[in-house]
Amino acid sequence: MDNKNTNIVVDLGSNEVKCTLFKNDNNINTIVASSKIKTSGISNSIITNFEDASNSIKNIISDLENKVNLDIDSVTVLIDPTKIITTSLTNLKNMNGDKIETSDIDFLLRESKNNLKKMMIDLHKFICLIINIF
Repeated sequence: MDNKNTNIVVDLGSNEVKCTLFKNDNNINTIVASSKIKTSGISNSIITNFEDASNSIKNIISDLENKVNLDIDSVTVLIDPTKIITTSLTNLKNMNGDKIETSDIDFLLRESKNNLKKMMIDLHKFICLIINIF
């Protein structure tokens, strides 16, 4: 089997990692093979250990490669979007009863943006680990 017209999707769940290989013939997708293994590094839809989570992806892809005798070079990874889309940021500035100025709002927005950047660094590290698998 060759990689032509194939799609590989990995569903990264809290309990199991599932991987399915689809073949597209004349705009009709058919399942060629699938695999599932126990998840490591993810708990309650939250990545708790980036290295373990990326190893889960690597292991499931390796298992699927062995089943279909194919070197997989491109994968779509699905992660539960509720934890990715939803986040909570709180920033405070003690005003001591002073009038709120535009500069105070600008300060809070800058601080929120900096905190969001810090949170995104962890996601970026995970994505880099996945990219390094391939």
